[in-house]
Amino acid sequence: VLAYVEELNKYEIQYDKYRKQKEGDDDFQFRDIKHYFEFLKLHPSRAEIEFAVTKISEEKGIEDYKGHSFSKADIVDVGFTIYVP
Repeated sequence: VLAYVEELNKYEIQYDKYRKQKEGDDDFQFRDIKHYFEFLKLHPSRAEIEFAVTKISEEKGIEDYKGHSFSKADIVDVGFTIYVP
């Protein structure tokens, strides 16, 4: 449980830092996910990202994830789908 909480805090804090660095663009799009993980010094493959985003999109009823704006919670879910604590 502690590992989960530590990872959750890391993903959320780094999400906020990444968003501040990414000035002027309020939407967090599919194309931003790989850059976010690189910001965290993590390097998931495109296939891993697409698998996680597809899974989360299906759960939330999102049809076109490549044009969807993702929330912080969505991005944290992507992180936990790829990197299970």
